[in-house]
Amino acid sequence: MRIQVSIIIILAFALFSSCKDNSQDKKPLNILLFTADDLDRNTLGCYGGKARNISPNIDKLAKEGMMFNHAYVNSSICAPSRGILTTGLYGHNSGVMGFMKMSPDCKTPLIMEIVREHGYQVGVLSKVGHSTPRELFEWDFVYTKEQLGNGRNPDLYYERAMEFFNTAKETGKPFYFMVNSDDPHRPFFVPGEELKGGMTEPSRIYSPEEIEVPGFLPDLPDVRKELSYYYNSAKRLDDTFGKIMQALEESGLQTSLNPYTRSQDDPTHYGFQSRVFREDVKRRIKAYEAARKNYELALEFAKKRDEGEYISSDQLRESG
Repeated sequence: MRIQVSIIIILAFALFSSCKDNSQDKKPLNILLFTADDLDRNTLGCYGGKARNISPNIDKLAKEGMMFNHAYVNSSICAPSRGILTTGLYGHNSGVMGFMKMSPDCKTPLIMEIVREHGYQVGVLSKVGHSTPRELFEWDFVYTKEQLGNGRNPDLYYERAMEFFNTAKETGKPFYFMVNSDDPHRPFFVPGEELKGGMTEPSRIYSPEEIEVPGFLPDLPDVRKELSYYYNSAKRLDDTFGKIMQALEESGLQTSLNPYTRSQDDPTHYGFQSRVFREDVKRRIKAYEAARKNYELALEFAKKRDEGEYISSDQLRESG
C-alpha cells in the first residue's frame, strides 16, 4: 500500500465569484467537480511543471481562479479518497477503508444526496463505482469509463458533458456534476502501441529527451522513456479538461458555476511505477528467495552434521 501523500491539486475557481453578494440572486450555483487520477501537482504548469505546454487548460482555470498550495487528500488510494470527499468522514468512520462501500451503520448523507434534496441534478462520468460509496445510491446521469474510451477520450467526454448540460437547461435544475478522468493513471499513452477501448492520442506527444527527471529517480534512458509516457497521459488529461470547459461554455452555463479541479491518489510522484523498478523488484525477490533457500539448506546440513551424518561435497552441489 502506498502511504505517501504527495499532492497534488486542488484548484478552486468561481467564474461567478463566491465573494460576490448573491443575496438578491437566489439561484443556486452549479457545481462542476473535475478529478484526475494519479496526477502529481508538479506536473502542471501552474504548479511549476517544466514540460512544455503540458496543461494550458488547467493553467487557465488556475489563473482566473484560486489555487491551494497546502491542500492534501486524506487518503492516497482512489476509493477511500473519494469516499472522504463525498461523506466528509475519514475512512475508518464511514467504512470506506479500501475498495469497499460504506458501512450499513453509517448514516451520514452523501454530498450528492444533500444537494439532490435541494433540487439538484447529480451526474457522474467515469470512476462510477469509486465515486459512489453508498451501495444503493443511484445517480441521475451516469456514463462509465467503458463508455468514455476507457476514461481516456476527450471527445467522448465533450459529448456526454454537452448531453448533461443540455438536460440541466431543459429541466431548469441546478447541477452537481462529477467528471472523472482516468488519466494519467496507467495504462500510459505509449507511441506506437495499439489504442484499446476507444482511447485516443493526446494532442501532444513528449519525447524522453525533453523530460526533466525528478531528483528521487535515476536519470536513466528507460526512466526518461517511462516518464515521457506519463506526460503523454497528463497531456491527454488536460485535453479532456479543455473539452469539458468547452462544453460548459457552449452550453451557456458557465456564468452560474463553481468548478473545482483536484486529483485523488498518491501517484508516488509523477504517476511513476516504472517497468525498470518493477523488474528490479522481481530480481530482488528472486535473489531473496534463493538466499532463503540456501539459508534453509545450511540449517538442514548443520543439523545433520550435529547428528553425526556425513555430508559430501557432491551432495552440497546437488542441493545448491
